[in-house]
Amino acid sequence: GVSRSFGVSLAEKFVAEGANLIIIARSGDELRAVANNLREKYNSSQSVTAIQCDISITRDVDALFHGHL
Repeated sequence: GVSRSFGVSLAEKFVAEGANLIIIARSGDELRAVANNLREKYNSSQSVTAIQCDISITRDVDALFHGHL
């Protein structure tokens, strides 16, 4: 997920390049912290949307793609 070092690095790279992001992770608290940090650090008009989701759970993935999370 995005709340770990590799995911955070990728998210930072995309935001720095001007991308809008939807980031996901299992941990809601860590996920929200990452999203807030990206918004503050880059102070950009890009959208950073954080969605708590465990991609190892089929039900969570289905809900993610069907807009129920």
